[in-house]
Amino acid sequence: MNDNEMPAKGESVQTYVPLEIKKKLEDWAQEEERSISFLVAKLITEAVEAREAQHKKTAPEPSTGGRGGRGKNKDG
Repeated sequence: MNDNEMPAKGESVQTYVPLEIKKKLEDWAQEEERSISFLVAKLITEAVEAREAQHKKTAPEPSTGGRGGRGKNKDG
C-alpha cells in the first residue's frame, strides 16, 4: 500500500490494546498527520502482505507426479 493511499472502505475490526500502545499509536498517527484508524489499517495490511510473501517462499513446490509423492517407491 502506498503511504499516501487511503485504504478502501471495508469491514470494521475492533480490538483492545494496552493504554501505553494506544498512546504510542496516537503519537505515531499525529506525526504522520493521519488517523489512528488509517495507521492501524496500514500496519495490518503490511503485516498480512508480509505473511503471504513469507508463505509463498516456504510453500513446498507442487509435485508433478499426480499422487503427491506417495505413490510407488523407486523399487516398484
